[in-house]
Amino acid sequence: MSICIEKVSYRNVKDVRILETVLSNWFKNPKELNLIEPRMNYPFKFKKWVALTYKNSDIESFVLKENKWIVGICLLYTSPSPRDATLSRMPSSA
Repeated sequence: MSICIEKVSYRNVKDVRILETVLSNWFKNPKELNLIEPRMNYPFKFKKWVALTYKNSDIESFVLKENKWIVGICLLYTSPSPRDATLSRMPSSA
């Protein structure tokens, strides 16, 4: 088994076409969609996914491929994740 990692862009028309198809098929189950992205309602809407996930340019996207099939998608936050702001943190003096 050989898995490769490729950078993709939601600004690239070819990448968008492929990613929309892949994600729409992956998120057919409402429970899986809620687990991955609680801010999304069922049914999955690709444009909303992009708007929520890629609001800023501090996110890079990668796909994991096995034999030219996309088997996973990874997001790399180059600044703090928007989800980090919603988590409660203990003060450093505690």
